Amino acid sequence: MAPSVIVNPRFCVPNSVDLAMVRDKIAKQYGNFVFKDVNGNMLFQVKKPGSGLHKKMILLDGFGSPVLTMKEKTMTLHNRWQIFKGGSTEERDMLYTVKRSSMLQRTTKLDVFLGHSNEEKTCDFKVKGTNWLERSCVAYAVYPK
Repeated sequence: MAPSVIVNPRFCVPNSVDLAMVRDKIAKQYGNFVFKDVNGNMLFQVKKPGSGLHKKMILLDGFGSPVLTMKEKTMTLHNRWQIFKGGSTEERDMLYTVKRSSMLQRTTKLDVFLGHSNEEKTCDFKVKGTNWLERSCVAYAVYPK
């Protein structure tokens, strides 16, 4: 079964890619950071535009173009986020929803639901923190049993 493209085929590669999240002093103050490859090339940048009632972040590619917009859903128990194509927050552009696997956690465990899965019974992907000191994580697909 061929894997399907969720965001854009230009971000698909046959092998795993190590990324480093880098923040500088100014970024810590405003909440922006970048992802670099092992050679120090910036691949992605995350911006937190302004302030407001809803938390929102925009993932930009290395050229500054919006790839995804992440918006926190308010008043949820599992800290849910909706992820949209590009710079949109329109329902028709929603790609997936992410939530914490449980309300109380020692390490990061997230469930990812593709599309408009309102029932959220079986997740499509999981993200698990692997090393607290290095703050690393692994994302993997969940296949039906």
